[in-house]
Amino acid sequence: INFCIKILEPTKIIEINSLDLEINNVYLLTNGGKKLYSKSISYSTEKELSFLEFDDISPQNASLYLEFKGELNDKMKGFYRSKYFKPDGTEQFAAVTQFEATDARRCFPCWDEPALKATFDITLKVPKNLIALSNMPIKDQKTLDNDLEEISFKKTPKMSTYLVAVVVGEFDYVEDVTRDGVIVRVYTPLGKKEQGRFALKVATKVLPYYNDYFKISYPLPKMDLIAIAIFPLNWGLVTYRETFVLVDPDNTSLIRKQSIALTVGHEIAHQWFGNLVTMEWWTYLWLNEGYASFVEFLCVNHIFPEYDIWTQFVTDMHTRALELDTLQNSHPIEVEVHHPAEIDEIFDEISYNKGASVIRMLHNYLGDEIFRKDFIKK
Repeated sequence: INFCIKILEPTKIIEINSLDLEINNVYLLTNGGKKLYSKSISYSTEKELSFLEFDDISPQNASLYLEFKGELNDKMKGFYRSKYFKPDGTEQFAAVTQFEATDARRCFPCWDEPALKATFDITLKVPKNLIALSNMPIKDQKTLDNDLEEISFKKTPKMSTYLVAVVVGEFDYVEDVTRDGVIVRVYTPLGKKEQGRFALKVATKVLPYYNDYFKISYPLPKMDLIAIAIFPLNWGLVTYRETFVLVDPDNTSLIRKQSIALTVGHEIAHQWFGNLVTMEWWTYLWLNEGYASFVEFLCVNHIFPEYDIWTQFVTDMHTRALELDTLQNSHPIEVEVHHPAEIDEIFDEISYNKGASVIRMLHNYLGDEIFRKDFIKK
């Protein structure tokens, strides 16, 4: 991995997040073309940091090069295996990334905080028979030996590390284009692509709605939705559990279709509120998730007015938040986070449901025009 960095003050040690990785062969390429090799590498498992020690480094623009080893794990964190079944019942695995909140460091060394954004140039070497997806469209493909191919993706916009995404596996897909020219695809397990058409319909309507609502165009050239065992949030490549994206016309209930529409609306809302504009630290998770949980109802009400979705907001979101807030173990919607281990604890219904209810109250008090003009824009 290669980083383009700016060193602001003299130092001997560069700290970088890593977990369950073995780092070796580290050097710094100075702006004068000199290679400075690391003298030692030490780790802190508790802090999830690696310490790269050099001789004196002066302030400058430089490139940091690291070689490292990791694993395709079964923890559903970092870079992991997701099991699925082919139409004939054969068990298969897809390689999937799940980096939210702080698990990019399990896949590659990085500065793994939401406020520290960077662009990413991603290249994968994969078997030829598999589909490889990432945040951006493919830029180049090369055939290699041993039935492999090298796939390079276009440079991403500046974004947080937890939004970086890669999926490799066997998939079918259905495709459409929004009125703004964005290519939308829904990837499914083999043999199930027709079950992705409802989510495709929702996504192609949600994107233009959010373009109009936020007055900011969706910044990427494509949007991929993919049915997988777990659904992390990513930019341009949103993954969902199969039950939250696939619709069987003969067996799926209306309640399930409404839930799928809300889930698609929620995750696509994050393409603006969370991805384009990102919280500085996980203390403000409630604003990220609470806002998406509110605006998903706005877009579904616009697309499917017959759902009477705001009545469901009261019963499913607001009332549930009130019930949970009466418990002794409830917490404020804004919680100080001091260690990555604390973050998962606040991905709960207080952050989502109570956060959405507070934002809905503010929206109703200010009115939609002022809410959009002042609250969102600022």
